[in-house]
Amino acid sequence: MRNTVHNHLRGLFSLSLCICLLLGAIMTLAQFFGVLLELAWLVEGSERLLLTPAIAAAAAFGLFSFFASYFQLGGPDADEEQEEI
Repeated sequence: MRNTVHNHLRGLFSLSLCICLLLGAIMTLAQFFGVLLELAWLVEGSERLLLTPAIAAAAAFGLFSFFASYFQLGGPDADEEQEEI
């Protein structure tokens, strides 16, 4: 049970991380081309449309990572113990 929940949370973490990175890259490229082509509407529009979803995806992958650390085998301190060895 614990391993299954951890695997699902890891999958959701990976998905939300990819979405966040994709939205951030699209927003940055749109703003870059907006500056190059002197299109203020593209710079402002990309931020207005993509900033909030990118922040929401970043918050989601942070939460999924946090919750997944409590469902991994060995508990939340398992990674710290392995680093010391």
